[in-house]
Amino acid sequence: MKSTITCTETLETIFTQNDLHPVLHELLRRITYQERVETDLLTSLRAKNSYPEWVAGLAAIDPIAELIDEKAVPLSTLLENKTQALKDLKEIHLDLHSNAMLAYDQVSNTPAGRPIVAVIVFIDFGKEGITKLRIAATGVSKTPYFYADFSKEMEGKQLSRNMVAGIGEKFLKMITPADTYMGSAAYRKEMAGVLVERILSNKVNGEIG
Repeated sequence: MKSTITCTETLETIFTQNDLHPVLHELLRRITYQERVETDLLTSLRAKNSYPEWVAGLAAIDPIAELIDEKAVPLSTLLENKTQALKDLKEIHLDLHSNAMLAYDQVSNTPAGRPIVAVIVFIDFGKEGITKLRIAATGVSKTPYFYADFSKEMEGKQLSRNMVAGIGEKFLKMITPADTYMGSAAYRKEMAGVLVERILSNKVNGEIG
């Protein structure tokens, strides 16, 4: 599944693309129609606080971002402002192989259905095993989302039941949720672990592609 999204395309235009991954489609569906029409890709990436799940989903995939000077860098580099500013973004190239998994889960008990904690997991598999494993989550830090890349340590391994708990535990050690009126830090941390392990277990059990 390959697609290119320019920085000037509105979220509504992206939302209506036939080849958009179902998880990204669902994340955009949660944004109001008016906001999708009025907001382009670049604006959404700048406004992480307004669109945390959508940006977290893109961060988990970490597509190649092409800049106006024709250079190409991972999108995460721009989002973290390590070497380039988002203002230089021209387009992003999504390339989700048929054997890749992108999955989303959340905990929500707010009147508007907004997630208290949301987790997006991206895993790509090669012939020898895992090639990429990234987890992004909202509601688990003081920033709009938290992103962790386990690709190097998991490269070449097979996802198994024994690995699920270990990945979940490592992720929990990385996050520092804050206490808010919607949920305590302890509750958010516990739910993040539950969601990560649920997604990975569902993959191991063949319940998601």
